[in-house]
Amino acid sequence: MTERFTGAITASLAEPVQEVFDLSAEDLGTCWVSSSKNNGNIPYVPETFVYRSGEREVILPSGDGALLKAIEAMVRKAKEMVCVSSFLIQQSGMTDALLEAANRGVAVFVLTAREDDLKKADDDLVDFERERVKDHIALLDQFAGKVLVRTSESFHAKYVLVDPRSADVSGIMMTCNATVDPMSGSNIEVALTLTPSEVQSFFAHFLRGFWEMADHELLEKGELRGVKKEIPASVSLGHLTLPATVGDVHSLEERVLSIIRNAKSDLILTAWSFDSGSVHAAILDACRREVQVTILTRSSSRNTTALRDCARAGARVFGHPRLHAKCAIADGRTGLIMTANMTALGLETGFETAVPLEGSTLDTLKRIAEGWRGVCDWNLVDRVTPAMVNGSILQLSKDGTSLTRRTVSPREERLLPPFRPDSCDKILGYSVSRKEIDRIMASDSQKVFRQVTLKQNIIPPHLPEGSREEAQKDVPFQVFRKGKERYIVVRTWEDVRAAREPARKLNAMIVVNG
Repeated sequence: MTERFTGAITASLAEPVQEVFDLSAEDLGTCWVSSSKNNGNIPYVPETFVYRSGEREVILPSGDGALLKAIEAMVRKAKEMVCVSSFLIQQSGMTDALLEAANRGVAVFVLTAREDDLKKADDDLVDFERERVKDHIALLDQFAGKVLVRTSESFHAKYVLVDPRSADVSGIMMTCNATVDPMSGSNIEVALTLTPSEVQSFFAHFLRGFWEMADHELLEKGELRGVKKEIPASVSLGHLTLPATVGDVHSLEERVLSIIRNAKSDLILTAWSFDSGSVHAAILDACRREVQVTILTRSSSRNTTALRDCARAGARVFGHPRLHAKCAIADGRTGLIMTANMTALGLETGFETAVPLEGSTLDTLKRIAEGWRGVCDWNLVDRVTPAMVNGSILQLSKDGTSLTRRTVSPREERLLPPFRPDSCDKILGYSVSRKEIDRIMASDSQKVFRQVTLKQNIIPPHLPEGSREEAQKDVPFQVFRKGKERYIVVRTWEDVRAAREPARKLNAMIVVNG
């Protein structure tokens, strides 16, 4: 084994000593990996924002206002009634149209969340929507006395129905809240015009929410009154023919699970949130059947913990920070668009609905989903090493509650504080502790290191001034003393090795002179 230190001590330590650490195989745990330099937030720009398929349109919220314009036009044609459901709502051309309709005698009903419900909301309400809460509350004040508003923390479904009891019905369901930015393309969303028969099922869903689930009713500005959950004898709730979550109805969960369980070759699932419930188990089973599973979702800590088992099982999981669309497509033959996330809150409880799709409309949705996949720059990987990363990662914390964005540093060089031992023999066993790497990583949480070179100046101990030489028989080195301390003076590293035993016997420190 080659000795690290040879020759003259002072000369050999003229330059910093360095240690090279190869960290390329370090286990970083579960991470979202991206090769992009744009923060993984690539906007989705489709070939068109409105797709016509048979008797309906598939609409992608966009900056040109296609979705808002479609809803506004629909509401302005209302003659009898407009029903709106949205977890969060904000003043827009749509709400202006609702107030105009109310002013001309149209009955306008809104199911939404109240302020206290929004405060209790889980991660379905994130930073870019929390700033809309004040707008939401202000709008409810505008609605007071004109629009009949009922609230519940369960009101998460998103749709608009116009004249649902007439022959001339129309409606739109959407995956986004009725707030300006998501309806204008800031998120990845999708909307769908409804057929007359679909409107009837949605209206039955709305009535169940209005009569059976609402907790409060807005009567006057700033005044919410509790409501009795009872259905008047004169009210017929109608028939739920479409998959839904409402009360004891869980047909939406059943339909989603059926799509997943019957997938033969490929499966596409998209949602804002996933959890470890029934859908998770069905995905794992699909992976065991060797179905090619593609999941598009938001790159969040919640989704990371929920989906890492799926990624481990073979599912391809891709993330985008603003993916909010919710759909399922199996084998290109069956699928749906829905308002619910792939979670218990939505599929097992809550207030949600969906539209099953087939034929050309499903083909359209699949093409759209493939476009979404193209901008989902984050890829969930269960076991990541720095060698695998060329761009950035979102690393899951050990407790699974947060993600930290980090970039890869192929080669990192750091100068440590000088090492000042009290005896030269302590330098012979010199090495940089792995704890130094841990400290650097803790202080620079924005980086991942493939290779780190640590440099450190070593200052050998010198003979203190005022030391007096002391004769020592059988010691082939000069020995000095100052106070109670003894010092053996050496010049080379070979001297240091030879002086170890005498230093032990004399309880002396090995130093250089000058």
